[in-house]
Amino acid sequence: MSEQHSESIYNIQEQQEEELNIRELFFRYIRYWYLFVFAFVIAFLGAYLYNRYSTSIYLVSSKVLVQDSKKSPPGTEILKELDIFKDAGIVENEIEIIHSRPVISKALENLNFNVSYFGVGDIKTSELYREKIPFRVLYDSLPAELYNIPHKVYFEKNGEIRFTINEETKTVRYNETFKIGYSQIKVVPNVGFDQNLFLNDDKIDRIYLVVFNSKPYLEEGFYEDFKVVTVNKMATVLDLSIKTDVPEKGKDFLNEITKVYIQKGVDQKSEMASHTLDFIKERLTYVLGDLTNIESEVEQYKIKRGIADISEESRLLLEGVQEYDKELSKISMELEFINQIDKNLSLQDFKTPPFLGNDNPSLQKLIGDLYNLESLKISYHNTVKKENPLNTILKEQIETARENIKKNISSLKESLEINQQQLTNKLANYEKNIEKIPTIERDLLGIERQKLIKENLYLYLLQKQEESAIALAATVSDNKVIEPAYYSDKPIKPIKYLSYLLALFVGFSLPAFFLYLKELFNDKVVSKSIIEKNAKAPIIGVVGQSDIDSNIAVHTKAKSAISEEFRSIRTNLQFMGVGVKEKVMLVTSSISGEGKTFVSLNMALTFAISGKKTVVLEMDLRKPKLTKGLENRNNLGISNYLIGLASFDEIISKSGINEHLYMISSGPIPPNPAELLMSDKLKELIANLKEKFDIVIIDSPPIGLVTDSLIIAEHVDASIYIVRQSRTPKLYLFSIADIYNQNKMKKLSIVFNGIDRKLGNYGYGYGYGYGYGYGYYMEEEKKKSAFLKFFSSFLLKFKKH
Repeated sequence: MSEQHSESIYNIQEQQEEELNIRELFFRYIRYWYLFVFAFVIAFLGAYLYNRYSTSIYLVSSKVLVQDSKKSPPGTEILKELDIFKDAGIVENEIEIIHSRPVISKALENLNFNVSYFGVGDIKTSELYREKIPFRVLYDSLPAELYNIPHKVYFEKNGEIRFTINEETKTVRYNETFKIGYSQIKVVPNVGFDQNLFLNDDKIDRIYLVVFNSKPYLEEGFYEDFKVVTVNKMATVLDLSIKTDVPEKGKDFLNEITKVYIQKGVDQKSEMASHTLDFIKERLTYVLGDLTNIESEVEQYKIKRGIADISEESRLLLEGVQEYDKELSKISMELEFINQIDKNLSLQDFKTPPFLGNDNPSLQKLIGDLYNLESLKISYHNTVKKENPLNTILKEQIETARENIKKNISSLKESLEINQQQLTNKLANYEKNIEKIPTIERDLLGIERQKLIKENLYLYLLQKQEESAIALAATVSDNKVIEPAYYSDKPIKPIKYLSYLLALFVGFSLPAFFLYLKELFNDKVVSKSIIEKNAKAPIIGVVGQSDIDSNIAVHTKAKSAISEEFRSIRTNLQFMGVGVKEKVMLVTSSISGEGKTFVSLNMALTFAISGKKTVVLEMDLRKPKLTKGLENRNNLGISNYLIGLASFDEIISKSGINEHLYMISSGPIPPNPAELLMSDKLKELIANLKEKFDIVIIDSPPIGLVTDSLIIAEHVDASIYIVRQSRTPKLYLFSIADIYNQNKMKKLSIVFNGIDRKLGNYGYGYGYGYGYGYGYYMEEEKKKSAFLKFFSSFLLKFKKH
C-alpha cells in the first residue's frame, strides 16, 4: 500500500513538473510576441506573393492499355520468386519503349515544338501556346549559338516589329524576311490569333521572348518531365503523365506520344505482314516457273510417246497420292519458314521474319516480344550508358527471348518432321503400286504428279498471299488508348492552402528557433526552474525588477508588488526559525551587480516595519555600497571596530528610514579585509549585536570573487544567496549546489532577484508571494495589455484545472 502511495505521489509530482515546464516555456517565448507577429506577417505575405506570382504547374495524364498475354495470373508471384516461371516482363518493356527517346523525338517532330513563345509581364514571364500566340517565327536554319536562348520581339504601335537576335536588332513588318548571318527569318501573324484584338489591346508595346529549341535540348526537357508507370501490379494499364506550366501543350504531347506508340505497334505488325508478302511473292515466282516447265514437259512427253492421257487406274493412283503430296508440300514450306527464322536468330541485329497467317500464333507472339526488346535495345544505345545495369537486364531478356524462340521452333520443327515422316511412309504404299504400271505410263504419271504438287503449292501460296494482304490492310495495334490526355483546372503547384500552412509553420518555428538558439548560447540564469534543477538549495522568494533608482523599494504603507515580495521572504524566513533564536543572516551572491545590497537593505527594512529591531551591516569591506548616498552615514564602521579604533556604540547609527532600522557602515577600506574578518573581534561584534537587536543582516562580498563571505558564514545562523535573472552565470549554480551539499553555509537559501515583471503573475513558472494574492495593490501597477491579460486569465484557469 505504501509503495502504491509513493508511486502516486511521484506521478503527481511528475505531472506538476510537466505542467510547470509547459507554462515556463510558454511565458519564456510569449514575452517576444512581437517577433512571432512580425514573422507571421512576413511569412503570410510571402505565401500570398508566392501563390499569386509563382508559375502554376499542372499534371496532365493519359492511360494506355497494353495487351500482355504473359501477365501472370494471381497466385504465381511465389513461383516467380522461386525462379520456376520467368517472363520477359512485357509491361515493363512497354514502359521503356513508350518512354524511349526515339518515341519522344518522333512525337516532338510531329508537334513542331521547335519554337517557344513567352509573354513578358511586370513580374513574371509566361509561356504562350496555340491561339494565345499573336505571331509565328519562321526560319530555314540557324547557327548553334542562337538555340536555347531567349530573343526579344517588340511590337510598336505603328505596326513595326523590332526583333533582337544575337545582339543585333532588326526592324521589320509582318511577312518581311530578314537575315541574321546566313539565316533567313520571317515573322508572320498566327492564324488562330485575332490580330484586331492584338492591335487594339495592351499587347502592343509589350515584349515577347522567342526561344529556338534545339532537338537534343527539347528532347531532354520532355524526357525528364514525362513519366510512365503501371496503375497497379495486377493491371496492364499504363499511366502516362507530365508536369508542365502549359497544360494544353502537355495534353498535345501525351496524345501524340500515344499515337506514335500505337503506330509503332501497327508498323511492327505491318512489317511482319510485308516480309511475309515479299517472301510469298518470291516463292510464287519460283513455283510458277517450275509449274510452267512441268506443264511444258508433260506436253512434250505426250507428243513424243504418242500418249493422249493416263489410264483410269493411273488416275486413281494419282488421286490417292495427291493429298499426301499436298500435305508434304505444305510441311516443306513451313520447314523453310522455320529455317528462315532460325537464320534470322543467328544475326546480331534481329530481323523480323515472315509468317504464314495465324498458323503459329505462339511463335508469332514470341517473335513480337523479341522485336520489342530489340527496339528497346536501340533506344538504350542512344540514352543509357554501357555500364548501366539496365543494359545487363535487357541483354539477359533478349537472350531469354531468343532461347524461348529456339525452343519453340525446335519443338515445332520436330513435330513437322514427324508428320513428314508419317506422310512419307503412307505414300510408300502408293508408290509400290505405281511401280507396277507400265514404264511409259509410269513416267507420265510421275510428271503429272509433280505438276499437281506444284499446282497445289501455287494455290496454297496464293491463298496465303491474300490472307497476308488482308492482314496488312487491316493491321491494328494490340494496345489502345483508354483515356485521352486530360488535366484538372487546379494546379498541383502551388497548392495555396499548403503554402499558408507552411507560412504558419515558418511564422512560428523561425522565431522559436531563434529564441531557442538565443537561450542555448545564453550562459545566464533566466528562470527559476534552472535554479531548482542545478543549485539544489531551496528558493525562499523572488523579487521583481524595481522601477525606482533608489535602493529603498519597501515603504511602510506601500502596496506595490515588490513590497509584498519582501514580506513573503520575511514570512518564509520566519518559518525557517529566523527572528526568534536565530537572528543573524548573511546575504551574498556570486558576482557584483546581482542586487545583494538591494535585497539586504529592503529585507532589513521589511523586518523593521514589522516592529523588529533590525540592524544591517555593510560588511563588504572591499567595495561598500550599502550606506553610500545616505545623509547620516557614519564615518566610523566595521573596519575601525575590528582594529580597535572605535567602540561598539560608536559604529552603530540610526538609518533615518525607519525608527527600528539601524546601520553599521564598513568604515575606511582596509588593505587586508580577510585578515580582519578572521580576528576574534568579529565574533565579539556579532555576539553583541545578537544581544541588542532582534534581526542582524550582513551584506557580505560576492562569494564567487573572494572568500570573505565564507569566513563570515561561521558566525551566522542563516545564509541567503542572491541569484539575479539574466545576470548570474549558470556556471555559478553548481557552486551553490556544492556549498549547499557540503553545508559550508548554515541554512542556505536562495532569493531570485530582478525578474522581468512583464511576464505576469506566473513569470517563468513561479508565483510571487507563494499564494498571497496581489489584487489589493494592483492599482499601483502599470496596466497590462489586453493580450497579456487574456493569457494570464487563461493560465489561471489552466492551473485550477
